[in-house]
Amino acid sequence: MIDVKDFIDGAKGNMENRLRSEFHYICKKLEKQGFVKINNKGKKFEVSLTNFGDLCIED
Repeated sequence: MIDVKDFIDGAKGNMENRLRSEFHYICKKLEKQGFVKINNKGKKFEVSLTNFGDLCIED
């Protein structure tokens, strides 16, 4: 599971906002394709691989 805080990695100000927006955009696109599942609880935004996403990543 990846959290948005892992993605922004301590960035502040405008860079934090830009990275947060990019993370949400990428996650929404991956969710539409069935690769990830989004768990959005207020300010907490977590993403985990679906079985399909896990299958596609394996070597």
